[in-house]
Amino acid sequence: MIEVNFEDLDTMARTMWGECRGCDTDGQIGVANVINNRVNARRWYGNTHQEVCLKDWQFSCWNEGDPNKDKMKELSMVDPIYIKMLGIAFLVVSGKIADNTQNSTHYHTKAVKPKWSYDVQPVCEYGEHLFYNNVI
Repeated sequence: MIEVNFEDLDTMARTMWGECRGCDTDGQIGVANVINNRVNARRWYGNTHQEVCLKDWQFSCWNEGDPNKDKMKELSMVDPIYIKMLGIAFLVVSGKIADNTQNSTHYHTKAVKPKWSYDVQPVCEYGEHLFYNNVI
């Protein structure tokens, strides 16, 4: 099992807040699983949950100019949505919640069609998010 510290969980929760705070719980769990699956994949994504979340151009909420970036950085730790995201992050990382994405490492909203998604099919869908486990 991968060692996780509070900074990892905090960054993961902030990323989830920026990416999926308006989603239903299944979608939020899905985003948490994508982050966790990227760590477990041990590929170019990063070796920790924090590294995976902060890797350039992987989660749009951390991109320069994204309106969520400053909000996430200043987010209060008593914000109820942050607390929910932190709880989901902990439960996913600790294996208390099963992976509901079939080992997906990518997702996007239905509003966009990234180049990496042209030749692959989503394996599941939660709300406005499509999840993929077959992206090379």
